[in-house]
Amino acid sequence: MASAPPTEILCQIFHLVRRDALDHDEAHMSWASLACVSKHWRNALYGDPSMWTNLFFRPHTPLLTIAVVLRRSGLLQGLQVTVDAGHGVRQDGWFRTLFRNLHYAQLPISESVTSLRIRWHVTVRAEAFDVVEALRADHVQALQLEEYAEPLSEARSLSWSEDVWGSDTDVDEEDEEDEDEEDEDEKRTEANGWDCGESDSPPDSASETSDESEVDSEDSVSQFAEDYADATQPGDTFVVDEDPESPRILKLPRLHSLEALDTSGILVDIPQQVKEKLVLLNLSSTVSYYEDFVLAGHPQSWLLDTLEGCTHLQRLSLDYTLPIEDDHPAFRPIVLPRLEYLFIEDRLEYMEELVPFFLHPFPTVEFRAVLGPGQVLYQAQSGIFSSNFPSGMGESITALDLRVDGQFTVKGWPGEDADHLEARQSSTGTFDTTGWTAIDRAALLPSAVEKLSRIVDSARIVHLSIHISPVRQYQDSCVYWQPHVIQAFPSIRRFALGSRWAVKAFIRDACKEAEPLARWTDLNELNFCLGEVSESVVQFIEPFWERVRLSKPDSRLVLRLHPDAERMACPDRLQSLKLLAQSPDSRKRLELVTDCCETCGTSEPFDDAVFCIDPRKLTLAPSY
Repeated sequence: MASAPPTEILCQIFHLVRRDALDHDEAHMSWASLACVSKHWRNALYGDPSMWTNLFFRPHTPLLTIAVVLRRSGLLQGLQVTVDAGHGVRQDGWFRTLFRNLHYAQLPISESVTSLRIRWHVTVRAEAFDVVEALRADHVQALQLEEYAEPLSEARSLSWSEDVWGSDTDVDEEDEEDEDEEDEDEKRTEANGWDCGESDSPPDSASETSDESEVDSEDSVSQFAEDYADATQPGDTFVVDEDPESPRILKLPRLHSLEALDTSGILVDIPQQVKEKLVLLNLSSTVSYYEDFVLAGHPQSWLLDTLEGCTHLQRLSLDYTLPIEDDHPAFRPIVLPRLEYLFIEDRLEYMEELVPFFLHPFPTVEFRAVLGPGQVLYQAQSGIFSSNFPSGMGESITALDLRVDGQFTVKGWPGEDADHLEARQSSTGTFDTTGWTAIDRAALLPSAVEKLSRIVDSARIVHLSIHISPVRQYQDSCVYWQPHVIQAFPSIRRFALGSRWAVKAFIRDACKEAEPLARWTDLNELNFCLGEVSESVVQFIEPFWERVRLSKPDSRLVLRLHPDAERMACPDRLQSLKLLAQSPDSRKRLELVTDCCETCGTSEPFDDAVFCIDPRKLTLAPSY
């Protein structure tokens, strides 16, 4: 008989099974039934804290399962709990029931939870706010709160005073199905993981027996019954807390250990005691409250109020936040003395209004400024950034990476792997570019490069790479900007270019000069991303390599080929390049590298445009 695998290997197998095979059934915690296989499996499962400290509950998770799992997991430190409270007339009762027991006095869960994520549907906003505001979890260090709603098309079809799930008959039928499912779940839970034969004591990390857990869970379930007494019943009408005269702000409780707060879709009022300890703060998707504030006549200074007093904040992310109006930066600047990283994603006009509130000099910064479809062509031809955008933010940038595929991208960073600037045009969207001329399309990249002089010092750029997707509609673009690249960036030491037709166009223009690339006096590496090896490319590479004079010792030309190039290419063409690479020249060498470039090897559609910047990662990036 084969010996049992070591406990360490068995635990790794358990993790893989839970992640890959049972992920769809995570809400039922069916992975716990692995403890029923044998005593060895049971001890291994119960003795692995990581299996019991990362819990995810959904609305259809049986309450018996929740009670038992929390009882066991509550003995462990570093507990991470995610709760997804979906939408529906019955979910607010489930939501309240769960969270009353999360901080119930007899459960040590409140002392063990260090990471808590709560996600709820907009239809249970009032219930969720009440639960969060009453939460007592003094050991929580990271808290994530997210409110979500239906897609716009579905939300428009709903009347908030109507039953969310349709007619009473529909709800009753669905309720009966849910009750049947819960009965099966409870039977399954009792049979699955909570008493698997002999009541051998598990390891010290989770010392209570499964029998004790069942007794504890029964006590907990008896308390759950009281919570259901006033829970929402099937057929009840549900009105969302959406009074435009008083937009509700969630009052965060005093969580004494909280260091990281991530909120989405809600406005939050953070106590000063909590602000002083926050190190990381993410605020996103609050722009939907804009009309409520306007109708109620509230001053739109919520963001300034929230950030005021965050004296230890090191990382701040603002993603589609409520705009600031009726305040002037000169009177109320944002002072965050320890801030190391700032990320902002919003519509360009809102971002330009927000940025001046931050005192300079900037920390590590990433911006994603989103343009509306109607602004794309205008912005491309007239400049990415308006005159209001702070100048000199990217003076430390020494490297640029420009990519044109389904997304238009410009990146820049002050070192080999460090912070960078990025501009991007999204391939997603509904903006129709079929009427654009070749000149219109070609204007995007050169215009962006030209306007980058507002942000970067072109004389400091020493690494430059340009990758363009091998799509016919992009091919004319290089004609308009390649002749000016050398003049615009005089200090280049490393230059990379793709795809093969862009390489051919560049070589053709460079060879028109008596000494190609002579103006790049510090150049020591050329890097051409070719993909496939065509006959025309070989015909261009050979004479160019003979004529080019690189000034530095050990200078090189790197040809990046597709990993399958040797199989796809004509043997004679590839052999020609190999022979060229073997030519003895002490001042320059040619190298062949196989690499699959995600830009030069793709052919994405050219569509809607989005821009953003980032002097750590100056990012003009796509909307999601």
